[in-house]
Amino acid sequence: MARLLIEGGAFASLSSQKPCLAGRLQSCELTLGGEGEASRRHFQVQARGSRFVVQDLGSRNGTYLNDERLTSDPVPLTHGDVLRVGATKVRYESAAPVLPPGTDLGGCSITERLARSRYGTIYAGKQGSLERAVTVEVADPDLAGDDEFRAFYEQRARQGGAIDHPSIRAVFDVKRSAGGILYTVFEALTPNTLASDLERRAFDHAESVKILLAAARALAQVHKLGKHHGSFGPQALRRDEKGAFKLCELGDLPRLAPYRSDGDYHCGYASPEEARGHPPGRAADLYSLGVLGHRLLLGSLPYTGSLKQILTQHGSAEAVPVSGRGLPPAVESLLADLLDKVPAERPIASEALERLEAIGRGETGPSTPSRRPRKTSSTSNEVRRRSASGRLGKSGSARAKRTSSASHNRPSSGSNARPASGAAAKRGSSGGHDRLRDSSVRRSDSAPQRRSISDRASGRAELLEPDPLPLALVRLLLVLTAYAAVALAASALTRMALRAAGV
Repeated sequence: MARLLIEGGAFASLSSQKPCLAGRLQSCELTLGGEGEASRRHFQVQARGSRFVVQDLGSRNGTYLNDERLTSDPVPLTHGDVLRVGATKVRYESAAPVLPPGTDLGGCSITERLARSRYGTIYAGKQGSLERAVTVEVADPDLAGDDEFRAFYEQRARQGGAIDHPSIRAVFDVKRSAGGILYTVFEALTPNTLASDLERRAFDHAESVKILLAAARALAQVHKLGKHHGSFGPQALRRDEKGAFKLCELGDLPRLAPYRSDGDYHCGYASPEEARGHPPGRAADLYSLGVLGHRLLLGSLPYTGSLKQILTQHGSAEAVPVSGRGLPPAVESLLADLLDKVPAERPIASEALERLEAIGRGETGPSTPSRRPRKTSSTSNEVRRRSASGRLGKSGSARAKRTSSASHNRPSSGSNARPASGAAAKRGSSGGHDRLRDSSVRRSDSAPQRRSISDRASGRAELLEPDPLPLALVRLLLVLTAYAAVALAASALTRMALRAAGV
């Protein structure tokens, strides 16, 4: 049965028949009399279908769910959620009693309880007449009875089950028994995640590269199928019986969903685009892989502090410092690329995998990866379009042509330049289009320099082509027109003032 439990104190059982009030009043089902910041009627928990929701009752000091302040809107609770009033913490518990060994779930026989997951209890079991070793996750009863959660839970299992790869945990089945038990049958894995391993010990360089390789293989397969993970991190990696890590938690909720009990952990691996409020994509998975590499190889996360501070730093344009930390050049280069704050500048999963495989073979010198052509800014693209349609004018076209010709045999330079080989080098030497693109970002030092908003936000000082002559003339005409209008207005006001003074 679900209940609210004050840490080190009283508890209140929850009923579907009436709300459970919490506050200073003795008449409340859960009395917070010893808490100075509690209101007389502070918050309430009531049933909504099979689940329980919490709602602040307009309290003076607020109610916090997993350290996020509640509004007046009701929010569903999940086992393990912590409500806080001042210094008093109240835990919501809804886990079902542990199933005894021998319990049959659709042909799976439960053998022992292993651990807790976010949504239920994890058991070891045997499936079928061949007694294949499996892991069974049994969802908590309040979640199992909710239609919306059940649809999400089944879709999550289907997404994982649709991928067959040795680096990804296999999903065999998802069902709801006649008794209302909702469960998923997975490939047998150990209960410990990489996150729990990291709490106990550090990994050496070889182990770290091996873990990153397994993660990159799994992400490359997921991305190849046009999907993304969305909440990748150490908690998504579990060992199999042979000790190899496999990717789990496909199809889970977004890592920055509000009121998550594990929000502090997830914000450490959030991508800049997620920190700015955008949904995660495949590029976000690669940034999270870079954060994991930072944690494994350098022994710490890139950013620390409160949840808000960490997300602010992830979302900033400043690069994550990885140079000068004692890493081999190829490893340092890969981490810097994965942790690029601009999503389009990060390598794709297959490229990261190739570079990790090279590092695993001992190639730790300066890396020369085969990279995709960089995406140019919108302003640079506009210049190229104008040039193609003849709107740049003769002098502008000639300047672009001369710059392209001069730069064809000149190597690119600067801190942001990246070497290219293979297909990328072939594209670069094939002529016209790429040379015209390069010419659009090279200029003489005497010319005025402008940067697009996206370039300023990313910290990159990309040089852009000056405005074409027709546009410059239009701007000059508008400025002269504005000056003339001001002069006419000043003259009219002067005449009116003189006339009023009788002069």
